[in-house]
Amino acid sequence: MDAIGLARQARESGDRIIAHRYRVIESLGTCGAGERLIAEDEASEQQVLLLVLGPAFAGREAVVRRYVEQPRDYGDPRIVLPHAWGVDGDRPFTVTRWIDGEPLTQLIGRGLPPWSETFELLEDLADILSVPHQQRLAHGSLEPGRIFLSHGTAWILDFGLAELP
Repeated sequence: MDAIGLARQARESGDRIIAHRYRVIESLGTCGAGERLIAEDEASEQQVLLLVLGPAFAGREAVVRRYVEQPRDYGDPRIVLPHAWGVDGDRPFTVTRWIDGEPLTQLIGRGLPPWSETFELLEDLADILSVPHQQRLAHGSLEPGRIFLSHGTAWILDFGLAELP
């Protein structure tokens, strides 16, 4: 089925579709840059993480494109970078591979973990951030909603949006 057919099918089912391709499964809430959404890429049938950028980014597609397409290596595969971008209406968005886990905000919402787990998480985060810090790269707003935990591994999402001018 083509994109128009998928969009028509989604409208009829009441699903929220971004850019005629991404069917929203769940909102993870908002951050400083916009709204994070778990979505299914109807073309690849894979789950992805969308960051639909806020009104401040309307009309700034060239900046978003440069950010996504600029080659960079933060030195750790646990820093998840966007691999695609698009525009829905006047709102640009980025597409990042989905990490099947939970945001640190959910873990904290259930109560603070034991000190031993907290210390291990802090060690993981320091390890993940060591190369970018050595390269003097800023990560901007590192917040619990950008840290995902999956099978005992910490992942950092939306790492580079702080670099957008």
